[in-house]
Amino acid sequence: MNTTTKWALIVAGLYWAFKSFGKGAIDSQIRNSFMNAGFNSDNAKWWAAVSRFETGNYTSELAIKYNNYFGMTSPGQTGVNLGKASTTNFLKYASVQDSVNDVIAWVTRNNLSKQYPTLSTLIAAMADNHYFTEDRVIYFNGVTADLIKVL
Repeated sequence: MNTTTKWALIVAGLYWAFKSFGKGAIDSQIRNSFMNAGFNSDNAKWWAAVSRFETGNYTSELAIKYNNYFGMTSPGQTGVNLGKASTTNFLKYASVQDSVNDVIAWVTRNNLSKQYPTLSTLIAAMADNHYFTEDRVIYFNGVTADLIKVL
């Protein structure tokens, strides 16, 4: 392996480490906000995984351009309309924290528990309250796959 290739690999590794650190900061912000709102640590981590799933691992245009980290739409789905509707029907938020606060408000308004015993029971409650339109098994599998990425 030549020197140029080695440096390219080092730079690529640093880039991905930096990207992961940024995602870890979002994970922490979501988890801390949910725990501060009375959710247990498992439920807080599951909501971070929901966010990762909804945003394609925090890379979607919805997350990057609109600070919408939970796929919240308008009208109807949200608990408190903190955001301004974008041209798509999804909400636009001023910050990641506003997005987190809105989904916590949605949970509160819909009387969801803050202490689900399993991820599958959380997903079932979300489905029963029309949080998502995908098949429950597909949604559960997607969130589960992203759960291992939550830092």
